[in-house]
Amino acid sequence: MLREIKSCFDDFSERHNIKRGVSTSKVCETAQNVLETVFSNSCGSLNVVSFKDGVLNISVKNSVLSQELKFREQQIIGLVEDKVEGIRVKRIMISYQ
Repeated sequence: MLREIKSCFDDFSERHNIKRGVSTSKVCETAQNVLETVFSNSCGSLNVVSFKDGVLNISVKNSVLSQELKFREQQIIGLVEDKVEGIRVKRIMISYQ
């Protein structure tokens, strides 16, 4: 029964071209959870804004967090790629809130 529902959803999403949006949303949600785990003391200061063409856009509140994020970029990319199958994060782009 569950396989039939998943199959119907996959068919529907392909026909209406929403599969990319669903996977992008999943990447953003997973990346936000990873940020909250890695930066547990300042998780409210980091927000995932978007994911497009392998670039994860993260908004930070200050330059200290920006430096720490750059320092841990490969760790964060690795954690996100481990949790979401079939995606490749090329880099993280940082913007300021």
